[in-house]
Amino acid sequence: MRYFTKEIYEEMQVRGSLCFHESKEELEGWIELYENEGRDYYKESLKNFEYMKPFYLKYLPENLLEYVEDKNLMICNIPEITIQNKVNTWKAEWDLKWKSIGEEYNQYYSSISSNLTEDIKKLHNRYLIYDATILQFSNEENNVVLLIKTVEEKQIRLIFTGVRKFQYSFKLTNNSCLWMEVRLIEQDLFEVQILMNRWLELAELEITFSDLKIIESRG
Repeated sequence: MRYFTKEIYEEMQVRGSLCFHESKEELEGWIELYENEGRDYYKESLKNFEYMKPFYLKYLPENLLEYVEDKNLMICNIPEITIQNKVNTWKAEWDLKWKSIGEEYNQYYSSISSNLTEDIKKLHNRYLIYDATILQFSNEENNVVLLIKTVEEKQIRLIFTGVRKFQYSFKLTNNSCLWMEVRLIEQDLFEVQILMNRWLELAELEITFSDLKIIESRG
């Protein structure tokens, strides 16, 4: 992945996790809601915080790291307004970064679009790869076939021919697709890269090929 990388996805999870209650009353409401379900809001918040902590330390700027160490950034807390302002500043900067990445990829895709086959364009523009699941795959005689179930509950068969590279380092089936990039390697040679979520671990699938055919089927 050149644009929508593993690191960008992790950083996005950091950005999304930094949300705080707007008032003590709202916080108490959540605590009560959890108690009614036999759950402990603080313990679950702490568990989530400990899971995210390595990513906080990796991606947050230096002026926020002390609030990681003292747990001020736990969702069950209401940080001082100065802390919230620092967090919001970083989130706003990250949003601009994300927008820039999207624009860069869209510009690249537009620059190669006229060289792509119709089914490659269809895969990129029509089908929702995000959260799609690979149900089956085969790799025989330079042909790779992926059976994918989309979030729209559609099953599509992707038939890649003239495959020069089919690279992955994890079990493909029953793992979720996150992001996809299409690349033009050279005239009539293309590459699809997919970032995948494998039990909270991220991995990449890469297929370099000369043609793609899409067959949509019923469940």
